Amino acid sequence: MDEWLIRKVEISEILEVGKIYCEEENIEITQGYVQSAKIAYEKMLSKGDFILGAFNDKKILGCISVHFLNDTYPGYANGCYVHIETVVIGKKYRGNGIATDLLREAIQIAKENNVTYCLIQTGDDNYPARRAFEKAGFKHYNVNYCLDLTTK
Repeated sequence: MDEWLIRKVEISEILEVGKIYCEEENIEITQGYVQSAKIAYEKMLSKGDFILGAFNDKKILGCISVHFLNDTYPGYANGCYVHIETVVIGKKYRGNGIATDLLREAIQIAKENNVTYCLIQTGDDNYPARRAFEKAGFKHYNVNYCLDLTTK
């Protein structure tokens, strides 16, 4: 795999980001989806949040969402924390260290912004993501539960 550049995604690149997400979820990308994604990303940017992308020339290989939160998180000291979510790497680019590089860049940006903690979540059975998180320095912490209210 050639080299890649890690940088913030521009609003004009949301279609390409959407293609990666939709490929991962096996859903069709529609004009409505793209328009909604642009609005959501504009809102993210207005709060200081962003999507980091790994680019090879103009092609996006993968991305992650970075959200800055100033709330108190149960089990943590008071202070600012970053919630990293939706780590997605294009299927043909996986296994090359792209996720690790994206995570490292997100961590560096968090440090530059005096963030206290970085939080990230994944499923127990998502071993590739867990390996990438651990490679970037994350430690397994806590157990999460979810209740699907649509089935009750």
